Amino acid sequence: MVASPLKLVVVCTAAVTMGCSSARTTARTLDGPTDEERAARAAFIDSHPELPASIKAQLRRFETRPQDVLRRIDFLRAHQGLSSLRRDLIRHGHVRVEMRTVEVRASWGEPEKVDRQGETETWAYSAYSSRGLDRSTRLRFIRGTLVKLSLD
Repeated sequence: MVASPLKLVVVCTAAVTMGCSSARTTARTLDGPTDEERAARAAFIDSHPELPASIKAQLRRFETRPQDVLRRIDFLRAHQGLSSLRRDLIRHGHVRVEMRTVEVRASWGEPEKVDRQGETETWAYSAYSSRGLDRSTRLRFIRGTLVKLSLD
């Protein structure tokens, strides 16, 4: 065990199931969040009583960041016509095949890398653990629609 806390990034444990995945990452120390970080999270949660219990739990476990939650909330307010399935996926930071690029950005944020070839785009997101790069997730879009998720 390391004597002093080291910074590392922990991956959300959401599994890839039925085309859904979550690769959101959160920075924290080896010994877990500091008391100051926990207090800041608690204050954010207290100031947003409208958040569903599941989102509050993700925040308490440091599986998502407050700025990600706010980005998703803003998107969902501006896109009231989405199906309840899409709204739930975005609200919880998941993606699935058939989502549009704008929905994936709302859910996961900006990709680390984008490769464009004609009507095809491939987006890359990375997840880190104490071992360094843990996995990379690639999303392939054709004409703005997600057609494939792959973990490297």
